[in-house]
Amino acid sequence: MLKSHRLNGCVGHLHDEAAGLREKDVVALEELSFILWGDQGSAYSAATWALTTNKLQKFLLGGRKYGFRFEDVERAVVAMLPTTFPYLIGAPRLLCEDAMSIARTNETHAKTATYFCMFCKRDIYPTADGRLAAGIRI
Repeated sequence: MLKSHRLNGCVGHLHDEAAGLREKDVVALEELSFILWGDQGSAYSAATWALTTNKLQKFLLGGRKYGFRFEDVERAVVAMLPTTFPYLIGAPRLLCEDAMSIARTNETHAKTATYFCMFCKRDIYPTADGRLAAGIRI
């Protein structure tokens, strides 16, 4: 995923199963959910992500169904990248893809869907009793 983001510039990464959606002008909510989280059953969350979080314009697909331009979705995903990309925040010479402390966003969260198209940095920090603990920080 990280190498794909770096090599393709402003082109968002699509997991293999979603790669065919790049050919569509407008993606339906189920397809957007599949792009983001690898699950077509999260259409409501995909709508929230698109409308509330990213303020994307919706396009009617017929009846009550609507979707979003693939180009706008891709732009919103690329905007989620850290400002230092392709380098790790705080390590201006370390490529994100070479860091061992990277995971897909929400990968370790018990109740939140994992983003298949985005990553976050894992931090190691000392606990009160002197041991080291790992956490995810975006």
